[in-house]
Amino acid sequence: MKILRERFDDRSEPDEDGMYDYIYVGTVYSFEDNERRIRFRLYDDEPGIAGVTDPIAWSPEIYTSDIFRNAVDYLRLHESVDTIHVCDPTPPGRGFIAINEAVKLARRKGLPVPQGFSD
Repeated sequence: MKILRERFDDRSEPDEDGMYDYIYVGTVYSFEDNERRIRFRLYDDEPGIAGVTDPIAWSPEIYTSDIFRNAVDYLRLHESVDTIHVCDPTPPGRGFIAINEAVKLARRKGLPVPQGFSD
């Protein structure tokens, strides 16, 4: 598995008082094998949380794949990640939520869920 790590620093222009409208700083991890790629974003101000950003859509088949499991294991070991966030699978969606909560919502709505995930 190929692992790429890239820092990001996305912030608005400072106003006249040196204040920013927004600041997003962290690291993007990209995990690739011969068949798939999965990306996670970790924000410096949210330790222990990694959000799946690619694929962004609800992807139960990805969440049970070897690449996902290996990526999560890597992030737990090297970045002390204990929570994985994915996009809310239910319309209109609430942004990124913990994967276990997303699975519960998907089950309630009759959407496909990752095999082997429990509430």
